[in-house]
Amino acid sequence: MKKIIFSLILSINALFAKNIVILEPSSIEIIFMLEAQDSIAAIAKTQSSDIWPQEEVAKLASIGTYIKPNLEKIVEINPDLVLVSYHSSSIINDLDRFNIKHEMIQANSIDDIYKNIIKIGKFVVKEKESKKIIDDFQNRINALKFDKLKDKKALFFYSATNLLSFGKDTLPDSIFKIMGIKNIASKLKGSNPIVSPEYLLEENPDFMLVVSNGNVDDFLKQYPILRHTNAVKNNKIFIINGSSLLRGTPRIINEIEKIYSEFIK
Repeated sequence: MKKIIFSLILSINALFAKNIVILEPSSIEIIFMLEAQDSIAAIAKTQSSDIWPQEEVAKLASIGTYIKPNLEKIVEINPDLVLVSYHSSSIINDLDRFNIKHEMIQANSIDDIYKNIIKIGKFVVKEKESKKIIDDFQNRINALKFDKLKDKKALFFYSATNLLSFGKDTLPDSIFKIMGIKNIASKLKGSNPIVSPEYLLEENPDFMLVVSNGNVDDFLKQYPILRHTNAVKNNKIFIINGSSLLRGTPRIINEIEKIYSEFIK
């Protein structure tokens, strides 16, 4: 009996990552939402956006940026686990070389966010809490009346400079699908296609989201032809913070609710 109990304890300890290095911003937010921040040994900082909760995250040890993490510092920490992202994937071979366990965290859809919450919840032994976060997210989604947006069309520009958009198999595309909105960039080739002004006029989107440091007038000065679209005619073009709808965290529901309220006004 004692051997069985001892084996169970070892299994739990092996699963429970108590010393985690995080190279992926959304994982930091998920762990704080799970109230498991004591498991964080160090993080990679972002250069142009905040990570929630800002005041608490600012206190965490840094191992560089998530695009250029410091391998020496990671090896020195000797973590139980490193959570990596697409942007930090270049470090994976080095982690393997030092036998450091790692997991890729990526979210190209709302379903991916759910999976990541479950996965991280298991790492920090917060399965019950992770399920509660997902239930809350889904309840808030279900409370929105997306039938009001039926047959509407939209586009999300990541770059105002060359009209770079988010196409199929991307997180913004998944958000539009949940809202019942047609993402007109999903018909174009690639996950980040450039959209021509002519194609925009032809498709005539009802809504446009633009990641930009400027304002709507600045954007339309670059592309005055877009004033002929329904989105501009009906004042349904919005400048947004890039990380708010691109970071695969449960907190993205806050942004979905904001956009929904703007769309249906």
